[in-house]
Amino acid sequence: MNLPPVPEATPDDVFIPGVDPGMALLRREDLAVCLVPPVDVDGLVLSSQHDQRVRMEELLRSKRAQRWSEGVVFPAVLTVADDVGLHRSHVTVGGKFCPWGPGGYRFRAAARDTSLDAALVERLQEASHSCRLEVEKDDMRDLDLLIDARNFHEFDSYLTETLPLLELYARYDLRGRVIIATTSRTQQKGFVRNLIRTWFPELSGRVELRQGPRDFGRVLLPLDTRHLYHMCRGSVMPSLPKLGEAPFGRTAELSGVAVAKANSTLDTVMAFRERVLAQIRPKGRGRRLYIQRRSRRAQRVVNEDLLLERLRPLGFEPVTFEDMSIEDQARTVAGAEFLVGVHGAGISNMLFVPNGCKVIELSNMQTLLARWGMFNGMALASQAEYRHVFLDHDFALPDVMPSIAKDGHRGVEIDAFAAAATAAWIHAQIDPEARLAAHEECRRLNEDQRFDDLSAALDRHDDLLFHLADAHVWRANCASRQGDRRGALEMLQRAMVLAPARLPLMKRILILADALGEREVFDRASAQFLKLRPQAARLFLAEQGWMPTETPAEE
Repeated sequence: MNLPPVPEATPDDVFIPGVDPGMALLRREDLAVCLVPPVDVDGLVLSSQHDQRVRMEELLRSKRAQRWSEGVVFPAVLTVADDVGLHRSHVTVGGKFCPWGPGGYRFRAAARDTSLDAALVERLQEASHSCRLEVEKDDMRDLDLLIDARNFHEFDSYLTETLPLLELYARYDLRGRVIIATTSRTQQKGFVRNLIRTWFPELSGRVELRQGPRDFGRVLLPLDTRHLYHMCRGSVMPSLPKLGEAPFGRTAELSGVAVAKANSTLDTVMAFRERVLAQIRPKGRGRRLYIQRRSRRAQRVVNEDLLLERLRPLGFEPVTFEDMSIEDQARTVAGAEFLVGVHGAGISNMLFVPNGCKVIELSNMQTLLARWGMFNGMALASQAEYRHVFLDHDFALPDVMPSIAKDGHRGVEIDAFAAAATAAWIHAQIDPEARLAAHEECRRLNEDQRFDDLSAALDRHDDLLFHLADAHVWRANCASRQGDRRGALEMLQRAMVLAPARLPLMKRILILADALGEREVFDRASAQFLKLRPQAARLFLAEQGWMPTETPAEE
């Protein structure tokens, strides 16, 4: 195999299904999609690092703009493929890289920012008009089914990407072996076999695990039609309906494929969920679970007790998936009403939660940049209300963005403010009517300028309102009434974390910080204002004489 490294590859080194010879559908397929309610894109940004917090707010704004009005279930189909191999960390067909499936995302990401990317997009767009998927004429169900795995040590990626594809064996009434292969040579963990034995016992004796580069010849290869959709036209795969204002066209750019992935799941994931739920009986009902990690080596929660002491009164019980069997993990979450845990602690088990279960992932900017949307397909399949809290990295240099490659995938560190805001946000989701009533009570007291009563009410409802900027603005009003301008500024800074682009709030902070000579606060607030509301910020700063007057660009 003489394939070049991905950055040196050309479009001729990439296999295009329906265009290049050597691949056909195992049988004639209906490639229509199904629509389901969309995934949530809600997050609370609580990092103590100002620059990271502003950047995360920008990223979340972009993610919200990419949210489709409906979730989409794409079909996974089987193909008969010739000359298949695993080389340079990627699946190959006919000596060419495959730009689809879990490995396809990694291939496209590796090609990003190289000369290959733009040329490949142009080639895929051009080839999409001539894409025609042939159907295999002979019965090929005795061939091996080859499933590409990222590795054999990451539970979440194995559960979400690899295992559901075993559903194809029964769907197509296959008769051959199943080969799950990865180019990664890292140590295989016990869950790899345990998951197969637990949920696919009928296939346990047929599955072979392979590691390292190798050739497989002719095999049955799954085709993720989320990628195919962007490599063909409506004559091959029907076009999606208009899904709101978010982008959903057939662009072959990586951004288009990534947006589709974040808003969709595969029908094999849906089938896998149904399989598991049919085999288990939930451990209780209405449970509120906080997922702890016994291992402290990776993705831990520093100062976890600050959050737990606030969650326990809300009925949360700590659980550790590392101490449970595969089946017990599924049984535990199948009866859950609320699930909270750090990314990497088994959050992927949300695939088995009841419809409407609330899932909060404790996360950081590193995860937002590199792993966003990883579990969206699980949330779509289970119809979980999946949300995020973005905290500081568990890293010795808090103001530095750690690299996954150099520093590992980091956990989170939580401080008292973030713990209080997170717990209040969770409490408000548990009892939204109480939150609304508390908010209305305090709003009226603030409106009537009954500040002593307002202060008492805010203390009384702290566990329901602490995550809301309004609560801290109202506390600032109470402090101002008492002549405590520095106390008011402190409360307004808290509000600025929770409502980073609120116009009246930003103006008030700048005026007060300037009056008090708090230059550091002023500089942080003005930088945030300019980043998130550039037009309004430039106008206001110019009006106050803090920057030259200029004609602002559109926001």
